[in-house]
Amino acid sequence: MLSKKKTGYDLNNATEEEIREICKKLELEVDESMGKGKMIDEIFGEFCEGSFIQPTFITDYPVEMSPLTKMHRSKPGLTERFELMVNGKELANAYSELNDPIDQEERFVEQMRLADKGDDEAMIIDKDFLRAFTIWYASNIGYWYRNRPYGNAHDRTNCYSRSSFSSLKCVPKNKFQKALLQNGRLSV
Repeated sequence: MLSKKKTGYDLNNATEEEIREICKKLELEVDESMGKGKMIDEIFGEFCEGSFIQPTFITDYPVEMSPLTKMHRSKPGLTERFELMVNGKELANAYSELNDPIDQEERFVEQMRLADKGDDEAMIIDKDFLRAFTIWYASNIGYWYRNRPYGNAHDRTNCYSRSSFSSLKCVPKNKFQKALLQNGRLSV
C-alpha cells in the first residue's frame, strides 16, 4: 500500500483502533465519529495524494472507503476502484459498481453505525433502493469524471440507466420481473 512508503505504517489488515493510533502518531486530527475508511482517506490525503505529479492510477481501495463499489475479485478487503491522479489532483474516479443487494445492505448497516457515531457523511439505509436493487439490477459500471456522473448499460436485455440511455428498451429476464411488469407494479 502506498501509505507504508510515505508514512512507514502498513494499513493493510489494520483494525479501526490501530489506524486511529497511527493517525495520532502521525499527528492527524481524528475524532470518534471517523471510521476506518475516513481515517485511511485522511492519511492518504495528507501524505500521499499531493506527491503524484505524473499521471498515476491509484487502484484497489479499501472497502471502507468505497461503500458502493464491488469487492475485489482476488484481494479480500479491497474494492475494484481506481482514481487517476495528475499534478497532485484527482481527475477521475472509476469503479465496478456493487450489484449484490445483500452486500449493499451490509454496507448500509455499517454506514449507519458510522452515522450513529456522528459521521455526517455516512449514508442511510434506503429500503426502497435495496428492494429495487434486489428486483431489477443489471451488470453495470459507474464512473465519475470531474464530479459529473455517467453510467454504462452493458446488457441491452436488462438495462439500468443513469444517463442518456432512456431509448434502450428493458426486457425482464425472469418470471418475477415479468409478473411485476404485467401487474403494473414495475415500469420501464
